[in-house]
Amino acid sequence: MSKVKLYPVCNWERNQHKMYNYNDKMYIKAHEENTEEAWRAFEESERLLEVFNGQVRNGLVYAAYKDYCLIKDILGYYDWTH
Repeated sequence: MSKVKLYPVCNWERNQHKMYNYNDKMYIKAHEENTEEAWRAFEESERLLEVFNGQVRNGLVYAAYKDYCLIKDILGYYDWTH
């Protein structure tokens, strides 16, 4: 079994609302547009939310590099727009 290196992403408590906000936006978009692409984006947001909530150690979120990059982009966009 190969081990995947996990990278520290952020503090869970200070950033969890940002991930839920993104998930809510993808849910609304999927229902409004009702396209395959929008539903895939929502499913990906669900997966990332599971990663975000599932890899918390000592208050920090850890993720594999690909997911680390995606989550950082989501958090950065939220910070930029608020």
